[in-house]
Amino acid sequence: MVNKLRATTITVFCAYILFVIAGLAFQKMIEYDDFTAAMSANAALSITYKIIVIGSAIALFAVFIGGLPIVFDAAIHAGKTHRRDLLLLLVPPLSLVLILGTIRLIITLAPHIIFPNPLAIVLALIFFTIFLLAAIASTAAVSLLVARHATNEQFLRSGHLLAIVATASMALMLIATLIWGLILQAQDPQLFTSNNGILGASTALTWLAILLAMALATAIAIIALLRPPIKQKTLAGAII
Repeated sequence: MVNKLRATTITVFCAYILFVIAGLAFQKMIEYDDFTAAMSANAALSITYKIIVIGSAIALFAVFIGGLPIVFDAAIHAGKTHRRDLLLLLVPPLSLVLILGTIRLIITLAPHIIFPNPLAIVLALIFFTIFLLAAIASTAAVSLLVARHATNEQFLRSGHLLAIVATASMALMLIATLIWGLILQAQDPQLFTSNNGILGASTALTWLAILLAMALATAIAIIALLRPPIKQKTLAGAII
């Protein structure tokens, strides 16, 4: 049962990180004045966006409250058995430093460069690549630590329950994002078909890509929660 709980918790955590990346892309897209104006003028758009915000807060709370004791327990176990594995905990803060450093460097080197300037697009692609790699590295490091050292069944059971809450919140945000796009298409088709997406891409295609990423993340989390227990090989053994 411990193996099942641990594997499920890790999988849902990874799916949640994917969902967060998609959510950040959505948030970045709607920062443009045209979207804020559209949501101010349309109550339905505003409500669906507020649902997304509420869902993100609930999911973050569930992942944080459920995951922190598990990571803490894994760190204690690693300190007693394989101290070198504690170095995995350095990956998230170092990744954060890398991301903040990249932002600072871009602001310093090109403070007045804006879209659709080609240099702005190149710098944005560089930042997104670094951000994605940092997110993957941080997620892998935490997951590996938990896979190898998380043994407290009570913490894992609590984490499993909160993983259900996080997954339900992801599903809620997915539905709200779908409805948001459909409402925008019906109420402001000109904005929906414009090129106000990420990096000046099509708004509709950006929304669809975000929606697909959210759907994939949610599906992975749901499958992880519903799949039968692992019998022959533990996740920790598979990773090690």
